Amino acid sequence: MPATRKVSKSIKQEDVKPYDRPKSPPASSSKNKARTQLPDGSKAALARAVVAAGVKALTNEEAAQISGLSLAQVKKQLEAGRGVRRALLEFADTLG
Repeated sequence: MPATRKVSKSIKQEDVKPYDRPKSPPASSSKNKARTQLPDGSKAALARAVVAAGVKALTNEEAAQISGLSLAQVKKQLEAGRGVRRALLEFADTLG
């Protein structure tokens, strides 16, 4: 068996010091400035790009699976004459 080591010194309350966390500097107001310094229409442009990429990437089969419609129903709803994809892009423009 390994020998256990006895500690003859008992720990006193005075020996225990609380952990002092390093203090971080206070938050600056630069976060608020960053929000106000965005170029006009940048949010709308970003939303438009995201929606456009998502609309292009979504296949009719995936849309049918997500929506619960049949493939024929999805094709009919997303055909170019209905303008659903265009309407989504126009909606993205209003977000900014």
